[in-house]
Amino acid sequence: MLPSADVKKATGAAKVDNVAHSAGSFVANFYLKVLGGGADVHNVALLAPEVRGRDGAGPLTQYGVTDPPLTPVQVLQAMPWPLPVMTAAMPDMASALQLSPVSEVYQAVMDDGPLTQPGVRYAVIATKNDAVATPLDPARS
Repeated sequence: MLPSADVKKATGAAKVDNVAHSAGSFVANFYLKVLGGGADVHNVALLAPEVRGRDGAGPLTQYGVTDPPLTPVQVLQAMPWPLPVMTAAMPDMASALQLSPVSEVYQAVMDDGPLTQPGVRYAVIATKNDAVATPLDPARS
């Protein structure tokens, strides 16, 4: 049973609302788009979400790297082989590595057709000050 079906059964609601933050927004979008959860969801609020076009450099800021010559995404796009190696070497990080634009999971959510789903209302809240989930640069979209 899909998670929203559990909530609908417990509450008697016809549809549910989802709220997700950061990487959780990717999970919410996977549920809606890939698993077909859109039929059970009315509203989605995404806070500092993972988005198309991000550069992956956000987490580097905690180490003082603010303007790398190459971003992590650029490196993985040029050399995708480290992703399966890292996944095998660090199985505890496998789900996090699926957020890489070269992963099949990422591509299923972000690259295969529209991200938003029909009948679902979206609210996206992000700021230019978000540092880890790098906000989408409208000039690059």
